[in-house]
Amino acid sequence: MNIIIKLAIRYILSRLKEASTWRGLTLIGTSAGIILSPDQTEAVVAVGLGISGLIGATFPDL
Repeated sequence: MNIIIKLAIRYILSRLKEASTWRGLTLIGTSAGIILSPDQTEAVVAVGLGISGLIGATFPDL
């Protein structure tokens, strides 16, 4: 395998161990909502924030 690919995989795997990566991915997914009704938007935001809080509470700070 090419050294650059190995380094990239190692970097990505290291980032996936960090809570901030998972919070960021959750918040990006939450904000990437398509056009929704106000009720649906409110529900998506509430779930996204809940997941983000759960990640913050369960992952260790590095």
